[in-house]
Amino acid sequence: MLQQLLDQNQVPPALLLVGEELLQKAKAFAQELIAVRRENHPDLHIYLPEGKSGIHTIATIQQLIAEVHLPPFEAKAKVFLLDQVHRMLPAAMNALLKTLEEPPPNTYFLLLTDESEPLLPTIHSRCRKIALPSTSPSALPIDPQLLFQLLTQRDDLVLLDLLSKVEESEEDASLFLKKCDTLFEKILNWYRDLHLLARKGDPAFLFHKEHAEILKKIATFPSLEKVTALLAQSRLALRQHIKLRVVLQHLFFNYNFYYD
Repeated sequence: MLQQLLDQNQVPPALLLVGEELLQKAKAFAQELIAVRRENHPDLHIYLPEGKSGIHTIATIQQLIAEVHLPPFEAKAKVFLLDQVHRMLPAAMNALLKTLEEPPPNTYFLLLTDESEPLLPTIHSRCRKIALPSTSPSALPIDPQLLFQLLTQRDDLVLLDLLSKVEESEEDASLFLKKCDTLFEKILNWYRDLHLLARKGDPAFLFHKEHAEILKKIATFPSLEKVTALLAQSRLALRQHIKLRVVLQHLFFNYNFYYD
């Protein structure tokens, strides 16, 4: 679909790309738009979520708006690529609306997300939405409910179900490790939600809004620093050739994983 837009010279100023692990694909598309195949280019502006909460702040979007109105540095066009736009504060979304509606000439916006529902309807209305299936073999088709059950119930059968979703391949160790890294990131997202709720943060930035009421009832949980450290230990164990089953059993049935 993206190549077809390029071939027909019909790329709209604002594209909302929906799918998993789109960053590399979007970068390649952006390089085609500016006609420069270079990873770091002054006319390709990439914005990633920031900080522990992983959000796009209003300050970041204001910086983007200021850069939008500058002429291209050396390419024929400018591209502004925002990854995980659902992690944008509502005020930031509103600030971006006018720029999306009236972009300068030769300026393109690529908005990437794997969860488009949290975006304001006005963001949807100003972009052409394209759903792109993930072509990455490291993408994990894991139901978030599985991880939620492990975090709250520590059920052996649930753990076995989870293990079946991560296909351990002795033939491609690097692919297996990428899958595990994705799994650990999904685990960390649950704890980010718990901490956001504990701080009475904006529920619009929950990864798992559908479980907000149940998550609010979980009174005791470790700090993000501790969870991050335990997940780092798990990553190290896998790279030392300890079986995933052993690593996850130690992680999920370890008392220290649930409490400080």
